[in-house]
Amino acid sequence: MEVELTCPHCGILYHVPVLLGCNHSLCLACAVTLQEPCSVRDEESPGEVDKVSVFSDTDSGVSCTSRPTSLVGPDGNSGSSNASDTSSHSAENNNSPAFTLVCPQCSVINKLDDGGAHSLPRYKIMEILVDKFRQRSALPEKCQMCDGSSDVRHDASLFCDQCSVFYCENCRETCHPKRGPLAAHIMLSVAEGRSLLRERRRETDVKCTTHPQETLSMFCLQCKVSMCVNCLSNGLHHVHDVHAISAITQTRKKEMKLELHQLSDKAKAASEIIHRLKSQPAQLETCMQSVEEALVAQVERLVAALHERRDSLLIWLRQHKLQKILELQERIQDATESLQETTVGLQFNIEAIKESDPVCFMEANEVLSKRIEELKFGCDEVLAQEAAVAPSAQLLQYRVDERPLADAISNFTFIQFQAVPGVPEFVPSECSSVNNAVTIAWQPQPPLCHSSFSLQIDDGNRGEFKEVYNGDECVCTIDGLHFNSVYRARVKACSAAGASDYTPPLTLHTSEVAWFFMERSHPDVNVSEEGTRVSCDSYEHRISLGSVAFSRGCHYWQYKLLTYDTNADIAFGVAAKGVNTEAILGKCARGWCRYVDRERAWMMHAGEHFNRSQGGVQVGDVVGVRLNTDIRTLTFYLNQVQQCSMLLKSCSSVATVFHPAVSLSRGVTLALISGLTPPTDTPI
Repeated sequence: MEVELTCPHCGILYHVPVLLGCNHSLCLACAVTLQEPCSVRDEESPGEVDKVSVFSDTDSGVSCTSRPTSLVGPDGNSGSSNASDTSSHSAENNNSPAFTLVCPQCSVINKLDDGGAHSLPRYKIMEILVDKFRQRSALPEKCQMCDGSSDVRHDASLFCDQCSVFYCENCRETCHPKRGPLAAHIMLSVAEGRSLLRERRRETDVKCTTHPQETLSMFCLQCKVSMCVNCLSNGLHHVHDVHAISAITQTRKKEMKLELHQLSDKAKAASEIIHRLKSQPAQLETCMQSVEEALVAQVERLVAALHERRDSLLIWLRQHKLQKILELQERIQDATESLQETTVGLQFNIEAIKESDPVCFMEANEVLSKRIEELKFGCDEVLAQEAAVAPSAQLLQYRVDERPLADAISNFTFIQFQAVPGVPEFVPSECSSVNNAVTIAWQPQPPLCHSSFSLQIDDGNRGEFKEVYNGDECVCTIDGLHFNSVYRARVKACSAAGASDYTPPLTLHTSEVAWFFMERSHPDVNVSEEGTRVSCDSYEHRISLGSVAFSRGCHYWQYKLLTYDTNADIAFGVAAKGVNTEAILGKCARGWCRYVDRERAWMMHAGEHFNRSQGGVQVGDVVGVRLNTDIRTLTFYLNQVQQCSMLLKSCSSVATVFHPAVSLSRGVTLALISGLTPPTDTPI
């Protein structure tokens, strides 16, 4: 609060605040200090403005005007809109500014007239708020003549009634000695000075500066200035939008209260955002710790998996080495045995060659030759195996292919984590059931990262759930349900990361009885705006269907005969989708009815007439139709008395959903009565 009450130039609480054209404010003394003349005039001698002259031009004291006559030119838009008739006239005569004042807050150049800062409008409400703040905070009044900031200024001890200035003891001796013309000035205490200033301000605020005897009672919305009744009658304001100041004040206060309430809500929301932002560093530290732990755990798992793979490869390699050694040992053994056999054969044949008896040698020659051939063949096999044996350096020529793993390690990095959305919540106050339609509303729950919702309901008989909606909306209306049924609904939120759990089921009960209206199923049929009266323009039979369809339960409705031509036939019953609307009901296989005239009645289905009975209808009669889809029966009533029933035998092959239906021709008007409780069916 104190920041708003502090002058942006001197840094202390406002004293005699004035309003600039840019809607910022300054102390009057600061405004005088900051203003600069646009050009030096020969006839004027420049001189310094001391702070006494800011508040008092004469010994008797001069009160600063509250009329914004100082702002001129386009840069003083706000001041021009607040100007009175006199200031507007003077601005028109002299558009060249005498002074300029650069706002220390927004750097806007405010152009002032000859009055300079002294003619700037007083910021009265700021004065009042500063005074109240001083009283609440028990702040001492600072000397207005001490130089420097509020920290080095002395506390005021006296107040001059004529100068309207607070002095400390030192400044009073220096700036306001008790001699000469100043000796007649009356010195008051600080408390008395504050009280006196408040009284003067109240007197000045309520009186018109142009007509001092008149009270400010009117406000011009176009010029945004207060005025008295004389200003209204004598000035230009009589063509403006002028209101009583009390009424416009109340209106503006109400508007401002609403704006402040909205601003308070925004500030509250901003405060919550700041609170969340302030809590995020701690959350970030916690999150960082968990991410680091997860990273270390993941790397350790990968290293463990790599070690495990290394061990399995080493085991395979050692097993492969043992297998190779066994193969080599088998070859060595085979080659050794073959060599031993060859050596023995050589020795045998050498000894045989040494035999001197030629007859003996020639008798064994063939045997010895075959033996030599066998030994040569055995040696050839050993040599062939030796040629197939790889060098020892090539026995285990294996190398681990590390490139895929190296590529995977180089691509091993973070990905943006996508949380699974929270489980939504139903909004019971926005869920409803009307007739055979239900409206279901829900709202998402943190974490709010959903992309769609999936809504499911059961079959109204505690059966399996089926999806009826998938989208990003939070409300869904489902119609065409069964009457007098209890449905369960559940919803889940979905995102790219996954889906939440389903909500606990929400139970919705459809209407016990069916409310519906008749539809214009054929161009010749006329239906009233509310859908309860139906008539026909054609002499041929035309069918009108009900707006609902039944496939479960027992339902009952009535028709009242409002007008009736004695030559007309009327058919009451039900029809399946696709019935021929240009023929009497029951003519095709998709219609079941009882049609009546003034004297007789028949049942009819698929063009077949049956169950003829005597007794017709007349104006004022009420015909009731009772449909029981569970046992497939259609029962008719006349004036609350049950007449007959028929089985819907062909319905299983033709249809399982039935619309209320009536066929009529010219000269007949029926009134529909729906939403009735079905009567008890009695066997006939």
